[in-house]
Amino acid sequence: MTTMTMDQIREFASTHTVTPAERRARRVSLITGVLSEKTTLTKDKVESVLNHLEGNLPEVDQNQK
Repeated sequence: MTTMTMDQIREFASTHTVTPAERRARRVSLITGVLSEKTTLTKDKVESVLNHLEGNLPEVDQNQK
C-alpha cells in the first residue's frame, strides 16, 4: 500500500468517479457498521437483502429473516 499525502488524497478524491461496485461496497459497509454487535445479521445477508430490494434476486428466503 502506498502512503499518500493529504494533497495527493485531495487530488485523487477530486478526480475519482465512484464506480457502482464501490458504491455498493460502501452501502454494505455502512449498513453492517451501524448494526448492534449483538445482531445475527451477516454481511452476506445484508448483500442478499440489498439484491432483493434492488431487483437482482427473485426472492429472499423467508426462513432466514
